[in-house]
Amino acid sequence: MKNIVSLEGKTIIVTGGAQGTGSFLWTQAVGRSMLARAKAGEKRPGAIVNISSDAGRAGTIGQINYGAAKSGMLGMTMSTAKEWAKFGIRANSICFGVVETPMTETIRGDKFRDGILARIPMGYWAQPNEVVQPVCFLLSDAASYITGQHLAVDGGFHISI
Repeated sequence: MKNIVSLEGKTIIVTGGAQGTGSFLWTQAVGRSMLARAKAGEKRPGAIVNISSDAGRAGTIGQINYGAAKSGMLGMTMSTAKEWAKFGIRANSICFGVVETPMTETIRGDKFRDGILARIPMGYWAQPNEVVQPVCFLLSDAASYITGQHLAVDGGFHISI
């Protein structure tokens, strides 16, 4: 983790590029197919679920690059939803909290564990199998009237209106 002034510009570009540009290019590519199917008469040609994070909703300390990239994902989700809803294409995002994976080893370690767990009302780290199901829901017909939303899957870490 680095503070804002010590972070190298290339780190921001690499993280933002991987998160932002990669997701944008994927949305364009899959969108072309979905839009073509909509124009051919298909009523619900697809759904998009972008993966964001609580870091994108609330910011972070020591990871401005990651927080900024994930925040950008939220804006891209809302814009995609507004632009493509008339074609029956839904776009939503999932904002994960701390999922027990190798990527989160540092914040689950001794230095940060107690402080972060104290802010999670459910009191534990999410397991990978717990975060898959909400993604499947948003891609399913059960979510047919949901678009432009950001679903927090974080044990209550980011409770808001």
